[in-house]
Amino acid sequence: MPENKQSDLKNSNILFLVSLLIGVVTLIFLPVTPLDRLPILSKTSVLADKNILSFQSTNSYDPTNYLVCSIDDDPEGYNNYGVYHPVDLAITINKLNELNIKHLFLGTHLHWPDLDPQENATLNTAITGLDSCIISVPLRRSVGSIEIPSYLLASSLSADSIHGDLNYLPRVNNLSLAPTFIIPENTQAGFSQLESESLSRKIPLLALWGERVILSSLLLERLHHLNIIPTDIVINMGENIILGDSGNIIPIDELGYFSPSDYPSDVKPDLISSIVTDQKQSPVDTTNSILTSAGLKADSYRTINQPVTQLNQLTLTPVVSEKKIYQPLHFLIHLAALIGIIYLLISNRNLKGCKNLFWIILLVLFSLGLAAVIARSSSYYLVTTHLVIAVLTASVCTFIINRRDDIIANSSKGYVDFDDISNSFKKTTASPVGDLDAKQASKQRKRERKKNASKKTRSNKTI
Repeated sequence: MPENKQSDLKNSNILFLVSLLIGVVTLIFLPVTPLDRLPILSKTSVLADKNILSFQSTNSYDPTNYLVCSIDDDPEGYNNYGVYHPVDLAITINKLNELNIKHLFLGTHLHWPDLDPQENATLNTAITGLDSCIISVPLRRSVGSIEIPSYLLASSLSADSIHGDLNYLPRVNNLSLAPTFIIPENTQAGFSQLESESLSRKIPLLALWGERVILSSLLLERLHHLNIIPTDIVINMGENIILGDSGNIIPIDELGYFSPSDYPSDVKPDLISSIVTDQKQSPVDTTNSILTSAGLKADSYRTINQPVTQLNQLTLTPVVSEKKIYQPLHFLIHLAALIGIIYLLISNRNLKGCKNLFWIILLVLFSLGLAAVIARSSSYYLVTTHLVIAVLTASVCTFIINRRDDIIANSSKGYVDFDDISNSFKKTTASPVGDLDAKQASKQRKRERKKNASKKTRSNKTI
């Protein structure tokens, strides 16, 4: 018995090492397969058609830390010119600059056509004091079209540079709430919403204006934090937007919409613009800020609903690639899953027949189910091909080892002494009566010896 236990332990160790080695080699060197994408086929987005890469080696999916400043209805009357005025907005931007804000995402409209140009010009001066700024304007399709404004044209792309069919892309030819001041050189402009399109939980990222593709201000903000210019991106309609060489890809449908898979909770503002001048120190350690508005009156000044949430959703898009490049921690997570699956299989390797087959199928389904749960609950994706290959490897090796043990066991039960067989064969063939049993054969040989002895005696006497 001790020998059997020792042999069984040795076989288990061999199985474990072989399966682990093949699983690790597959995990590292095998490209992303359709099996890796299978657990996300039920997701409510276009991700199911992509090469999903789990845990790629990049920190770019970490959400940007923002100082959120909100314009309210100013019930106390702190503002100099009312609820929303370019001079008050310029004062807020100057104060944010004093709080070490270098980049600003403006989520409010900048349209005061009835005010004095000098009052509007205060915004130009305030924004110029920042390193960079991104503003938003609503776009629409109307009977009368206008030329693309220069500030939108600067960050747009040629329609010829887009891969795929542009026929489904939303078309625009006009804008609402155009900025009423000269846009500084350090500022990019994108669209905030498409007024001619129906409302959706999806996020529009592209719009076609003549022969140019206009980018969303949210997309421009994402590119800014990846240090990517618009001409560096690759747009595949109905598939994805490849964000330069950052390793990030935003999945889009044929309309240029992104379907978020995560819905972060709303972020409360850190500062209120009407009292920002009293702030001595920034409550958030960052150089990035979002300026938005919220209130019974202030809501009408906002061009993007929940800008922080939408920017975080764009940041948390899964990373997609044809190669698997892992951070050490994430590689250990995959390795732990591999070791766990192999252990579960080998610990029950004595199962036979249908029970063994059912256990193998159960482990494969468990691997795919685990990947599906991770895909549903986070922005990460667990590759599964190496798990399935390890299960199949362990199963085949288990079958071979069990067959070998069965052959050895059957041989030991049917063991025969071939020397005895040889001697018995010789004795049997020497006997003239092959069908007699051993005692009868012995008696027969004695009688024959007596007859031979008596014949020899008579012969001697005759001589």
